[in-house]
Amino acid sequence: MTEPARLTWFRGFSSFRARVFWSVVPIVVSFLVFQGWMNVREHRRLVTEEFEKRGQALASNLGYASELGALSEDLQLLEAAMRGTLRNPDVSYVLIHSRDRRVLARGGQLKASEAPPGDARGDRPSTRQVERAGQRFFEFVSPIVSERSQTPDVVLLGPRVRPRGAEEMEEVIGTATVGLSLAGVEAQVRGLATLWSGITVAFLVVSAAVLYGFSLRITNPVKQLTQQAQKIATGELDQQIAVRSRDEIGALADAFNHMTRSLRVSMNDKERALSELGELNRTLEDRIRQRTVELEVRGQALERSLTELEDKSRQLAAASRHKSDFLANVSHELRTPMNAILGFNEMILDQVYGEISDELRRPLTDIQQSGQHLLRLISDVLDLSKIEAGRMDLVLGDYAVLDTVTAVRASLASLAAEKGLEFVVSVPAEMPLAYGDGRRVTQCLLNLAGNALKFTRQGRVEIAVDLLDEMLRFRVSDTGIGISGEQIDKLFTEFQQADATIAREFGGTGLGLSITRKFVEMHAGHVWAESEIGKGSTFSFSIPLRMKGTMTS
Repeated sequence: MTEPARLTWFRGFSSFRARVFWSVVPIVVSFLVFQGWMNVREHRRLVTEEFEKRGQALASNLGYASELGALSEDLQLLEAAMRGTLRNPDVSYVLIHSRDRRVLARGGQLKASEAPPGDARGDRPSTRQVERAGQRFFEFVSPIVSERSQTPDVVLLGPRVRPRGAEEMEEVIGTATVGLSLAGVEAQVRGLATLWSGITVAFLVVSAAVLYGFSLRITNPVKQLTQQAQKIATGELDQQIAVRSRDEIGALADAFNHMTRSLRVSMNDKERALSELGELNRTLEDRIRQRTVELEVRGQALERSLTELEDKSRQLAAASRHKSDFLANVSHELRTPMNAILGFNEMILDQVYGEISDELRRPLTDIQQSGQHLLRLISDVLDLSKIEAGRMDLVLGDYAVLDTVTAVRASLASLAAEKGLEFVVSVPAEMPLAYGDGRRVTQCLLNLAGNALKFTRQGRVEIAVDLLDEMLRFRVSDTGIGISGEQIDKLFTEFQQADATIAREFGGTGLGLSITRKFVEMHAGHVWAESEIGKGSTFSFSIPLRMKGTMTS
């Protein structure tokens, strides 16, 4: 078979019509074959049972009729008994044996050497199938029974009267064997099988014709739909399928015609839309060219603006550096005479130059406190200017956390006592040595604790330290005025306080928290705050227990 022929055959076999046909035909064939086999099998069983019953009856009758001949071993009597049995067309051979298995008489088609005696037990014929000379037979063996005390004279003259209650004794004096050929049974079975084969073939032909017509009824509309779809694919949208039925196939054809009409309308709309789109594209191209020219002009203006902005940015950066340098220089120049003024004032208070009166001590003390406050402000400005200028370095070394906290408490204890506040610290006794800039850590705690004391009118201020996963956590808690959540975010910005009212009431420049944040970040840590209005605040920062390397601003 050539390749095109093979391809055509495969397509025909794989079509929907062929699949419908070959899906149903095997089921019909299987049902018919099974039904025929069951009928033939049941008929064979019934014929065989009837055959066995007839053979058993013939053997029993022959055994009863051969009683006198077997007892007297008279061949003429035995042949007379066999003659009626051999008249049956199904009987192939008859044998009569004595009790010692000698052949007393034979009849039919079987030779003497081919007829071994059978066994008979009881008073009912036994049955077996045998094969002799290439033929199959049912062989029925019936016992020939006679009374034990019976003699030929008794048989001829009749039995004498037996006393009441005496048992009738019987004995087997021979066997009668009847052989029935199975050729008749097999002929009937073959005839029935031939009949059912004809019925199966006829029904199969009728079923195939019906199935083929049914498949044509289904596939012809589908084939028309396929041809119509191919025409639509080539652009022929004016084709319609004639709807000849009102079933599902007809509904499908009707839906296909409706789809074709809708598609034709859609194609017309598409062509109109394409025409409008082409006109719009031409208009858009003109607009795009116009916008491109405008964007080029604006781009050139933007480039000039960016150049000017870069110049302004460089100028602002230079101004910021000059400001930082100026603040650093001015702060340094201011701190030198301020230290001298505070030194001389402290010597006066210590009465180095002579005794002073109580009236004079009070203003001198105010001068000393105001000078120290001014010196702290100058130091904050100097630190901030160094950080912004990038000249602030940490001096790393070992420091004791307890000593740092104790130093902060000692520095601010007088302020807490003056306001009547409880000032406590909490540091674990087993706290190990830390590595970092202990002076800057002390400055951070001073800023946080100083703010806590400044904004707390009554209650307590606590400094606590914890060690969590090699991180030191410093916490300063107070019972002061508290801060709202909206104001916490801007606390750590330079020159920022919660609001102007607090700045007027409590004073301050807003540099302490900003400097604290920068020092904590230089230690690779972070700072945060938690607060509630009227209940107090908690400012915390965490830094590594052991710093690594040298950190600069």
